[in-house]
Amino acid sequence: MVLIGSHAYGKLPDLPAVAQNLTGLAGALRHPSVWGLPDSHCTVLDQPESAQQALDALHAQAPLATDTLIVYYAGHGLVDPYTDELYLALPASEQGRPDTALRYEYVRRAVLDPAVTARRKVVVLDSCYSGRALIGEMGAGDHVTAQALIDGTCLLTSTAETRKALSFPGERYTAFTGELIGILVGGIPEGPELLDMDTIYREAHARLAAKGRPQPQQRNRNAGGLIVLARNRAHPHSQAVGAPSDPTLTRLAPRTVPLLRRVSRRSLLVGAAVGTAGLGGAGLGIRQLLLAGEKDAGGGVGSAPSHRTTSPPAAAPSASASSSPTPTTPPTTQTSSPGGGAPRKALKPGEVAWRKKIPATDDASDVLLVDDVLVLNLDGTLHGYDRASGERRWTLRHDAPFARRLSGAAVGSGVLCIEDENMFLQGVDIRRGTKRWGFRLATEVDALDAMPPCVRGGIVYAARTGASLYALDLATGKKRWSYSPTGGVGANPTVNDTVVCVGVLDPTGNDVCAVDLRSGREKWREEFGLIEYLAVDNQCVYTCAMGTLTGLDLATREERWSQPGVRRDPTTDLQPLTLAGGVLYTTTVDGLLTARDPWTGTVRWRFNVRYGERFATWGQWSSGGGATPIIDGQTVYLGSLAYLALPDEAAFREKNRATHFVHAVDAATGTERWHFEAGGATGTTAVDATTVYVASSDGYLYGLAR
Repeated sequence: MVLIGSHAYGKLPDLPAVAQNLTGLAGALRHPSVWGLPDSHCTVLDQPESAQQALDALHAQAPLATDTLIVYYAGHGLVDPYTDELYLALPASEQGRPDTALRYEYVRRAVLDPAVTARRKVVVLDSCYSGRALIGEMGAGDHVTAQALIDGTCLLTSTAETRKALSFPGERYTAFTGELIGILVGGIPEGPELLDMDTIYREAHARLAAKGRPQPQQRNRNAGGLIVLARNRAHPHSQAVGAPSDPTLTRLAPRTVPLLRRVSRRSLLVGAAVGTAGLGGAGLGIRQLLLAGEKDAGGGVGSAPSHRTTSPPAAAPSASASSSPTPTTPPTTQTSSPGGGAPRKALKPGEVAWRKKIPATDDASDVLLVDDVLVLNLDGTLHGYDRASGERRWTLRHDAPFARRLSGAAVGSGVLCIEDENMFLQGVDIRRGTKRWGFRLATEVDALDAMPPCVRGGIVYAARTGASLYALDLATGKKRWSYSPTGGVGANPTVNDTVVCVGVLDPTGNDVCAVDLRSGREKWREEFGLIEYLAVDNQCVYTCAMGTLTGLDLATREERWSQPGVRRDPTTDLQPLTLAGGVLYTTTVDGLLTARDPWTGTVRWRFNVRYGERFATWGQWSSGGGATPIIDGQTVYLGSLAYLALPDEAAFREKNRATHFVHAVDAATGTERWHFEAGGATGTTAVDATTVYVASSDGYLYGLAR
């Protein structure tokens, strides 16, 4: 484990807690009852003189990790004013001078280096604006289910991309790392025997939310949330339970300020630190090492939190579905009513925690969650609701109604990019509910079909059918470049680390084109059929053409696999593709959710949503399942999709019920964990650590216990 930290600065405020972060985290993970990491695998680099020195340490240690690599950073987070990129501050860093700091992109590339053979990777960032490390995963239709930027990893950040991290006077550690160390030292009562990243994230989120502090963010890819970090010292099987208090861990336990109102706002420090951790050894997974060493572990139990959520016992971390966790009976959750206050009762997953009246609509609204704002589109008007209270914060009306599907919008740096009916892409400030900018995507009357935009690295990529592809600055809406193929763009843009892939119209159908991310120049083009949707990762571009799914290798441009999309009725359309957690998801309006291995195309599982009948008069299915799936940790959340409300008459009412459901599906097996029936049609959900948010067409916004 290599911990790199900067706590004393020449031209930035000092962060004394950062030095304690390094000592506390290293001490906890070395302790035999927590992880038992040998001293030979631990190196501390305090106050690096340069970015080169920090990267040298990372490049030297990362290849030594044979099973799991953990990269930890905490310190001042800086933002490049021109590119919106995240930079990690060093002792000599200056505000507004990104050249004096460590660019996060270089850290990411070091972890992606082919010399790093560890099967599992964890990146933890404790800094202001650390959520900017998540920017760029937002793809067409999967802004909430964004994939981690490093393949096969869990990416955990202390704040959202627009929030500051906190370090309180009198507290031993920074707020986020303090909770992390507290979980490692004290464990999670009633939690699983081994603490994976998803369980740790949920617990840290709940503890910080209960204290009114900035909440962490997490993104997983290829079962990254299942990566085990430590033993649960509060588990009944742990030898720490009932043993005398361990003085070493007692000294490491966080010391917190009891009441925030007693702390002067002027005395709050905004802070962070840097660090990396690598595990070498004989190739055993952390889970096996921890279980094998449990009999030798000792120590005491830390204090248990008063507000917590629990997760099912974790299974061995792996990218394959066969080693994912077995479904268990869902635990209950302590839930607060809107507006905060003490938890009112324990709710089972899927039960209503709170309900707020909103305007009723013909179509179900999707729900977006950005920072603390829930965004809804009610009949072409955007509304922002407070996540904690459910109260409306703002309403944004526009000359032309906004596009109906929020799941087809893109989000980055607190800006919602959504089209209106006048063929403009609008940039909306989500916190304020105001329009930042507008950009016309097309002027031709035949460029009528809107396409979901996508965001990467502070740039939004957008197009309309038959028109050009544009790269726009996310903050200002100014054009960076445009790509104008003959015939125009024919399928949605989708982006990875180096290219934007789009479908291009030609006389026989569509070509798949790769466009350079920075210059807008065409890199290659492959003939294809009539492409409806595209998705891309760093290995393949995935196409849906006339109901057939295909994986095209980006390196060789050869077809890796091609299979018919799974549908009940061959006349039913597939919905936009979703890539999340190393899985390719497809949904259909007739109610079928399918999970595939994106590298081979193999179907992992299928889930049948409640099924209605097709009404020739209306030309649609009265069943749910066409909404964009939202993947969070070990669960897939699926609302319904109803473009047109069916008649609310006795003959149709029972058949129309199928559009009222929200389903929670086990991401490993495809089995249903729970479902909820609203009073009207539901759209795409939003999810945080404790709550599932869904809007129904009969005029209610729900908060459901996870």
